Amino acid sequence: MKQSTMVLISLIMISMLCLTGASVWAEDTYEVDPIHSSVVFKVGHLNIGTVFGMFTDFSGTIIADRENPEKSSVEMTVRAASVNTHVDKRDDHLRSNEFFNAALFPEIKFKSTGVKKIDDKTFEVTGNFNLHGITKELTVTVHFLGEGNDPWGGYRMGFETEFDIVRSEFGMTQHIPAAGDKARVILAVEAVKK
Repeated sequence: MKQSTMVLISLIMISMLCLTGASVWAEDTYEVDPIHSSVVFKVGHLNIGTVFGMFTDFSGTIIADRENPEKSSVEMTVRAASVNTHVDKRDDHLRSNEFFNAALFPEIKFKSTGVKKIDDKTFEVTGNFNLHGITKELTVTVHFLGEGNDPWGGYRMGFETEFDIVRSEFGMTQHIPAAGDKARVILAVEAVKK
């Protein structure tokens, strides 16, 4: 075999390996770091003030495809019983069947069905949001905050989004308007590459 032919075959094989490597590395899986992430909400009280709360037990997975962002996906699960407004009596009430009914509906879930890149820092994520046993389509604007190595030997990315939930649309109709029907959710996530 001529040397020029061998060189050509070698170049083709190297190119194929590079392309294969690109497709493998284009898609990375990240696990949500609950220690450096927050699921916060705020809701109106008596049409006078605002009460803030959070959920302390949650997990999630992000699959990030840099070359084809529309192939990316996200799943989040929040344990309803972990609601925390720093008032024990109110938290017990929120866990009851008058609000989250955490015994019957222990998880709040979101699973994406589509991702659209708006620009390098902004994405529109659509998915199925399940709350209080009812699933509805939800579209949120997600802001990419940054990425890089962390001090513990990992590699992480950060995202943030804010959106509104109308709780009566999910069967949570009690105590309106004393407790507002619309809740603002603020989700700030750091996720670590697996």
